[in-house]
Order: sequence, then C-alpha cells, then structure tokens
Amino acid sequence: MKMRSFWNICSTFVCKDDLKIIMLNRKANKILKIACLLLLVPLLLAGLAIGALFLPFVQEKIKQEALAMLCDKLQTNVTIDSTSVVIRDRSVAIYGLGVDDRQGELMLHVDTLYGKVDLTDVMEGHVRIVDIEIAGAKANCYRLEKGGEANFQFLVDAFKKDTAKVEQVSGSYKKKLKLDVDSICAHSTHLIWEDRWLADSKIQAHVDDAAYHFKDKCAHVHNVDIVRQGHHVSALHVDYEDDGHSCKDVRVDSLYFKTDNGKPRKNEGKPKRGAFDAGHMDVVADVDVTIHQIGKGRMEYVVNHLSAVDLASGLQIDTLTMHVSAVKRDIAITDVYLKNQHTLITMERFDLTLPEKPELVEDTVAGRMYVEKRQYKDMKKEEMLSFRTTGFKATTQLCDIAKPFSPALANFTTPLDVTADIQGSPVDCHFRNIIVCTPDKRLQLSATGDITRMNEKREMGIIFQVNKMTAKRGIKEQIVGHFKVKQSMLGLLKKLGDVSYKGSLSIPYRKQIFNGKLGTAMGTMGVAFRLDNATHYMTGTLQSQKLSLQPIVNNKNVDDVSFKVDFNFDVASRAACKRLGRKFTKLPQGWAKGVAYEAGYKKIKIHNITFVMDSDGEAVNGEIGTKGGIFNKLCTFSFTDTDFPKSLKVKPSPTFAENINPKAKAKPIVDNVVNGAAKMAKKINPFKKKDNENKN
Repeated sequence: MKMRSFWNICSTFVCKDDLKIIMLNRKANKILKIACLLLLVPLLLAGLAIGALFLPFVQEKIKQEALAMLCDKLQTNVTIDSTSVVIRDRSVAIYGLGVDDRQGELMLHVDTLYGKVDLTDVMEGHVRIVDIEIAGAKANCYRLEKGGEANFQFLVDAFKKDTAKVEQVSGSYKKKLKLDVDSICAHSTHLIWEDRWLADSKIQAHVDDAAYHFKDKCAHVHNVDIVRQGHHVSALHVDYEDDGHSCKDVRVDSLYFKTDNGKPRKNEGKPKRGAFDAGHMDVVADVDVTIHQIGKGRMEYVVNHLSAVDLASGLQIDTLTMHVSAVKRDIAITDVYLKNQHTLITMERFDLTLPEKPELVEDTVAGRMYVEKRQYKDMKKEEMLSFRTTGFKATTQLCDIAKPFSPALANFTTPLDVTADIQGSPVDCHFRNIIVCTPDKRLQLSATGDITRMNEKREMGIIFQVNKMTAKRGIKEQIVGHFKVKQSMLGLLKKLGDVSYKGSLSIPYRKQIFNGKLGTAMGTMGVAFRLDNATHYMTGTLQSQKLSLQPIVNNKNVDDVSFKVDFNFDVASRAACKRLGRKFTKLPQGWAKGVAYEAGYKKIKIHNITFVMDSDGEAVNGEIGTKGGIFNKLCTFSFTDTDFPKSLKVKPSPTFAENINPKAKAKPIVDNVVNGAAKMAKKINPFKKKDNENKN
C-alpha cells in the first residue's frame, strides 16, 4: 500500500509538470505570433510605401517636393514634366527637365535624365550614383557684358563643394551628405554659346555621344559638330585621359575644319595663283596632344603627332611634333619637327608674342559691341603679333608647295637645303644668315632679305641681297628646266658654263629686278635688268670689260669684247604667248643697242663700235660699225640660229652720216627701284640690336 501511494504521488507530480509545459508552449506560440505580426507590420508598411511610389499621385507629390527644393536652392524657375522610380533597377528617371537662368530665359532643357542609385552606405551619409545618362539636352549659354559672368554661373555656385571645416557637435562630427558619381554620358546634346555684347560671336555645337568616367578620369566624345559664321569644325572621335598627376592626353581622330567667307576663291580665274585661301579651307586632321600644365595665363603641352591636309588647296602635313610653353602673351615653341612628302623642317625654337587684346567698338545703331578691324599701318608695334626663329633648317623640293602657293613650281623636284634666321610680324618679315644649297653643293647661295608691307598687295616689297651665289656643272640648266622656257634660253645657259652672282634682287608688284655682277665662263658682266610678269618682257643693261663671244657664236675668229648694251626681249613661254595672243617663236623677240669699246674679228681690231640688233623671232638682223667723217663705216649681220655658225651672215654696208638704223629705237632704262632696294636693305636690320645684346 505504501508502495502504491508512492507511485500515485509520483504520477501526480509528473502530470502537473506536463500541464505546465503545455501551458508554456501555448504562451510561447502566442508571443511568437504577436512578434511576427509586429515584424510584418513595418515590412508591410515599407512594402506599401514602396508600392505607393508607383502611384501617380505619390510620384506627383515627390516631383513637387523636388521642384520646391531645386527652386529654393537655385533661386530660379525649374520645371519637370514627369518622374519614374524603378525599385528593381534602383533607378530614377526625370522627363522634361527645364531650368531657367536668372534673366528668365530657358537655359537648359533635358528630354530624359536617368540615373542608377546605390544606397548601401546611405546611413553613413554616402550616396553613390552609378551612372547618369542624359538624352536630348539643349543648353543656351551666354554673357551679357565683357568680363561678366555667364548665365549658368549660378548653377555652378549652387552645387560646388563647401570647403568650410566640419563643425564639432557634442563630441562628435556633424557629417554632410557625400554624393559620388561614377560616370556620366550624354546623347544628342546641343549647345549654344554667345557673347551678346560682341557681334557675330554665336557658336553652336552638337555632340551625338559623350561620356566621362570619374574614377578613371577619361572622356570619350563621338561625332562633334561646331559651327560659327562660315566656320565648321567636326570630329569623329575625341579621347581624353588624365593620370591624376601631371599628364593629360587628348586625341582627336578625323578632325574636320571648313571655312567659307562667302566670297569667290582668291585663285578663281587666276591659274598662276596658288589655291590656298584662308577663307575657303577644307581640312582633315588627326591630333595627339599631352597637356602638362594648363591654368590662368600659363600653359604647357606637347604635340605628339599631328597630320593634316587641306583638301581645297592641297597643302599637306604628314607629321608635326613640337613642345609648346606659354606664359600670358609669350609663347615658346621648341623642338619643332615637320615632315611632308619631300620636305623636312626642323627648328630649335620659335618665339611668338601675341598681340594685345583688340579694342571693342560700340555699334550705336545695333546697340552691340564688335572687334575693331584696324589697318596694320595704324597699329602700334605692341598691338601686332611678332615672331622669331632659332636654328631653322629645311630640306625640301619646292613642288610640295606648288599647288597651294605657286603652280609654276609644279615640276621643281631639285632638292634644296635651307637654313636661316627669321623674325617679323604679319606686316614685315626679315631674313638673315640665309644659306641655300643642293645636297651635292653644285648650287650654293648666301643672302639676307626683307619682305615689307605684306598687308598691301600692290605695295609689298621683297628685297634680297645676294652675298654670293655659285651654280656649277649643269645645275642651272636643271633648275631653269623645271619651268616652261624656250629651248634657246637653255642652250644659252649651257654656253655660260659655271655661273656666279653677287648683287641684289628686288620683287615689287609683278616684277623682278636684278642688279649685280654675273660671272660666267665667258667673263664677268655687270647686270641690271627687270622682268615684267605682265608683259613677259625683260629689259635691262649688260656691260663688261672683257667678254668672250666665241661660245655664243661658235666662231673662233671672234676676239674678246668690252661693251655696254641695253636690251628689251620677249621671254614669254608658249603658254604665256597663247594667253597674250602672241606668236611663239624659236628666238626671243626684241631689240638691243649698245657700244663695243673694243672688239676684233680675225686679225682686225676695232674700237668704239656701235651696234643695233632687232629680232622678229625668226631671224636676227643688225648693224655694226663706227661713225666718223662723211661716211659711217658699217657692216650688217643676220643669223637665224645661235647654235649654227653657218647661219651668221656679215657684209659691209657703208652709208652717209646719219642715225644708225632709225627703225631700232633705244629705250633708256630709268628705274630707281634697283638703287632704292639696295639702300633699303642696308637700313632695315632688325637683327643688329639683338646681335649686339648677345655679344655683350
């Protein structure tokens, strides 16, 4: 019995414990259900809030709040057509964004502004925008007055970083929201820039695609078009990279530049004029530049490669490299290397001083400002661009510049080496230490020169003083043969043998004037002659103390002669004769008249013989003799070919005293330009002052 009671008592206790456990489980379930409900409510509320973002009236409310914030921050009118939020992509899109400037004009309009947002570190005050895409943006930017702010400056000021120190609050730091952008890209962007106080300053730019990556610091632009009053610039690709320290690389592929001033081309109807015209350019180029420094009043960069061709004129650059350093108005260009098909130019240094900023003049009728176009003659020296070279060297074939500058050089394939020191301005240019030679040294020339009044076409003067020139072993025939000249001229040049020259060369408008001493295999002659490009006649004077005529007439019976002769001959080429309506002949047409102070034929010596000569292009007729007493002792002569002595015919022809052949009239040479050119060349010496400074 005692045992039974024990088990009964034990079973009673066990039953009571089970009941307690059961009761505890029921309470735990209730608590768990309540806890789940408490957790689900916020999630449901959050889900409802997120779902509410898709409701039109909620998005409209968000849009209005955003507009209010932007209008308050920018202090201007901002409009948005609609917005869209996509939670799955964590993206926000704004459609029809418009921003007015402070003058009330529409400054910016964006069709679509799209961005992906990363809120991972938002609790730490860090928001990261992964990508920003802009489509259909149109910006209208301008300045109202000189030195004033652009109309978008307020937008830059509103969003620029605050550099003030972070304030300390209650032992902790007050953190500001940090906003990072990984990249930004734009499609179909149109920009207008205008200085409204300056006439004709409107620039329009259109970009199909542009992207900038902030972490890698690089930009890529495709299909750029820029237009400004007769100028059009476009590029297929523009790439920019920044290493974050000192170097920034810019590469431009297929850069296209075109100008059209609305006027006829300068060479229109002028076949002898070069095709280059700054008002009608059509340039395609590739550029690679590394920028080392750029800032206010200072710039330094290296042109790693530049190639360009002007399709309109044929001017071409295969390779150009150089280093450029600029401080305010002073620009130093060093290590210049320029290569073309047959041309290589190197230059140690090229110093360039830019002119002062042009004055602005107010147009009272239009109420606008414009740049005053002043004549160079009215400008002061400091208002002009000026330049100076050091170590200029070139190896060239002049045919490279024939099409753009001088069609007459189209066949000039003889290579030339050139060195010189050059300085000047857009008006005057001065050359010193000029050395020109062929690689084989058959042609050598040293000279100095000046080009003045380049801004006045009819008053421009080119003056060169040739210190020494020598042409040996057929080089003169080779050079002259590059041009269209009569074969008789080439034959005469060959008979002259080696040639030397010392004197001056002056080139006024459409003329060439030579004055100096010419040395040939026949002897030495004083030369003063003028070539008129309008009439193609050469007029001048030759004189010599001793000259052998045997190579010219191929007759050993003719002795040396001392003489002075004035002449006027047609030297027009076949094409020029056709253009002038003149008959092209095998011999030059013209006349010559002079005196032989001493001459001889076989064993006969004669003195003070006057002669005249007249050529109709087919035959040369002349008279030679002396005056004195009742009779003039004369001989007539004629020949039809200078290469065949048998064509020379001479016969006595005495006459009563009268003028020798009155049909042939001597024309005096009156030309002060030659003497004036030599005097001017002595006066103009811009290098003298600089050379004295170097000596000191």
